[in-house]
Amino acid sequence: MVEVDDVDSVGAMTKAGMGIGFIDKSVYLQRPDWGLYHHRVSDATLVWESFLAIPRKSLRSIVLEKFLEAVSLP
Repeated sequence: MVEVDDVDSVGAMTKAGMGIGFIDKSVYLQRPDWGLYHHRVSDATLVWESFLAIPRKSLRSIVLEKFLEAVSLP
């Protein structure tokens, strides 16, 4: 498995024959130039993990601090 930083890399690597890539439907529809085939993943057990990159406390604005409190994050 290879993890890349952006969807353009996913498209380029898939187009180069390095395997399959997971992308959002909106990205696929915006990039017909990739010439790739798509298949909808319908398995309800698929989990997509997303992460927030949060600066350390000393660099946070008051607005960010309040947002993190509102969503119950440290």
